[in-house]
Amino acid sequence: MYLESLSLDNCWWDEMKSLCFPQLKALSISNFGGSVLITISGFRSLQQLQRLVIINCALLEEIVEDVKGDEHAEMDTQTIFGLEQLKSVFFSCLPNLKSFIHGSNYECYMPSLKEVEVRNCGLLSLFRGSISRNLQQLETLVVFNCRLLEGIVEDGRGEAINFCKLKILWLMHLSSLKSFYREKKEMHLGSLNNSGISCVQFQPLFDGMVAFPSLKYLEIKDLEITDIWGNHNYDDYKNNFVASSFCKLYMLEVNHCRKLESVIPHAMLHRLRNLERLDVSYCRGLRNAFPSCIARDLTHLRQLRFIRCTMMREIIRGSEREEEEEEIIVFPELKELELVDLKILTCFWCCLSGKSSTFTYKVQFPSLVNFKLNSCGKINIEAIELGSDDSNCTLRSLYIESDNQMQLPCKWQVHLYNLKTISLSGCWWHDVESLYFPKLQELEVKSSGRSALFTVSGFRSLLQLQTLKISECALLEEIVEDVRGDEHAGMDTKTIELFQLDSVIFKDLPNLRIFAHGANYQYYMPALKKVEVDNCGLPSLFTSPVFRNLHLETLVISNCRLLEGIINDGRGDETSDTDDKIFILCQLSSVTLNDLPNLRSFSCSVSYAFNMPKLEKIHVLGCPQLENFTCLKTCTELVSVCAERL
Repeated sequence: MYLESLSLDNCWWDEMKSLCFPQLKALSISNFGGSVLITISGFRSLQQLQRLVIINCALLEEIVEDVKGDEHAEMDTQTIFGLEQLKSVFFSCLPNLKSFIHGSNYECYMPSLKEVEVRNCGLLSLFRGSISRNLQQLETLVVFNCRLLEGIVEDGRGEAINFCKLKILWLMHLSSLKSFYREKKEMHLGSLNNSGISCVQFQPLFDGMVAFPSLKYLEIKDLEITDIWGNHNYDDYKNNFVASSFCKLYMLEVNHCRKLESVIPHAMLHRLRNLERLDVSYCRGLRNAFPSCIARDLTHLRQLRFIRCTMMREIIRGSEREEEEEEIIVFPELKELELVDLKILTCFWCCLSGKSSTFTYKVQFPSLVNFKLNSCGKINIEAIELGSDDSNCTLRSLYIESDNQMQLPCKWQVHLYNLKTISLSGCWWHDVESLYFPKLQELEVKSSGRSALFTVSGFRSLLQLQTLKISECALLEEIVEDVRGDEHAGMDTKTIELFQLDSVIFKDLPNLRIFAHGANYQYYMPALKKVEVDNCGLPSLFTSPVFRNLHLETLVISNCRLLEGIINDGRGDETSDTDDKIFILCQLSSVTLNDLPNLRSFSCSVSYAFNMPKLEKIHVLGCPQLENFTCLKTCTELVSVCAERL
């Protein structure tokens, strides 16, 4: 047959001995019901094969029929043959597959193989040593959910193997995998020590028997390992390719390795200097990530993430205090730092000081762009420096959520000039006088224990603010601290101009009394489109001058028991001019008023007329005091009204 591409689903030939495909380049088999796919002679005919795909063959045990005993004695073929053009292999859902492309009486030579992906297969090992020694072109190796797999390479020669071009290695959901390299005598049972315990379980994932001089991306997920690298010194190896293992590693991800005790040991010193991304999550046995000597070595690290490592007390493991040469570690190129759900984390870098006490050292991130700290116990954030005194302001995003009330360090404020996003829960600055965020676009505050968040000058600095969200602040009385009397005499304006503010959301602020105005100031928000207020103590939302300059599209107010009107008619606002009593809300399309037991009208005392040409929906429920929208005329188009009564 002179086929170049063959794809078969749920079918195959009954007679395998005569199969011959000398021109075939791509072979794809799915839902085959047999235990053997092809004979050795048929497989040897695939000299032009470049891609092999086999999926969903539940009964398949061997790709190539393994001839044994007397049958093999009659064969006139060599037991080692080559598929010199094969570049890509993909096996998936072959639960009974016993071998890759080798058997007891044959082996396959694949010198051009670049990609291997094996998923949900019943293999005990993937490559024999003789095969793996010839994988000089292999660049990508992905092994996923092979629950019986004990080793990737099985060999008995005891010689180092070089995966010289491997760049991507993913090992995921391999519950039986103990080590990448396994000797034949270790397979299945493992050797026993004097206590009768298998020595294999103490073997690291990488033990120096396989070299990875070109590896850039390494992902390890859901492996029952205690050690990744071992304590051997790679520099002691005579083979140059072993000595250069992992030196080009760019990204390391370690997830769901529950028994892992350390991420990078001292033995890896000077080997991971090219590492830029380190991501560790759901490793519940992990107490720290690496020692201080490794931390100082990670000079090119750009992203560092630790998520839900529940036993982690510090990121950097310290030694005795007197052994540390310097009391600060700088990560000069780190851009992203994310620490999430590290419940007992106490510090970033701690050292023993005496028998029982600890000393916290400083860490510095002069290039940090995004910083996220979420539910991390009682971490000492005073020891975290966002930059040196002469460094640029690089931070763009600050996300901190604390389970306990926390005061943020005042020394951070000088490095927050270029912030665009702030999301803070359970924390704020004690000194609000120096807060200055001229480039901030999104501000979210939750569970703050303060009565006011900003001074007038600080809030006026928010010239780029677009979104304001404040929730669950039981003590908050006003957003902006209202300066009165002699203190106010030095102020040069009564207007806080927020030209870009587009959305305001307030929720669960029971003591909030003032929003868009104070005794000595009021807001100007010409871009405001959406206002949502839920369970707040406001008696009203806007003064008439503030409301007149709005371009609202959506207004939603719920569960505000003290609210009497949307507009507060302060003294001096009353007017007899008919034009001044008309509010033109050109963009307002939706109004929702829910559970407002004291709401009487849209305005508290003076009656205004409203022109709302785009109003489409009014939803009014639980407002028993509300008799009409306003005493004067309201002009709208056709409106959908949902109300108990008006």
